Amino acid sequence: MACVKCQGLRKGEKIEKIRSLLITKVSRERLDTITQEEVIKEGFLDRIPNKSRYLFIDMFCELNKCPPNTMVTRIEFKYINSGKY
Repeated sequence: MACVKCQGLRKGEKIEKIRSLLITKVSRERLDTITQEEVIKEGFLDRIPNKSRYLFIDMFCELNKCPPNTMVTRIEFKYINSGKY
């Protein structure tokens, strides 16, 4: 289930469900091997057009305090229902 926020909920907050999904692949990869196509799939370039994958890598490293060669877990999925939960 895709959710808006699943961790760090305050007392009384409830999980807001978005859509059901099916995990299709889980792999470990170096962050700096991400392709431009994969960055587009992340939705990153939708918000900041005309930027390269290097901007995504820089942003990820800054937010997660890690070097570009960090091993990350990549989770691929597909939606299994057509609308909101």
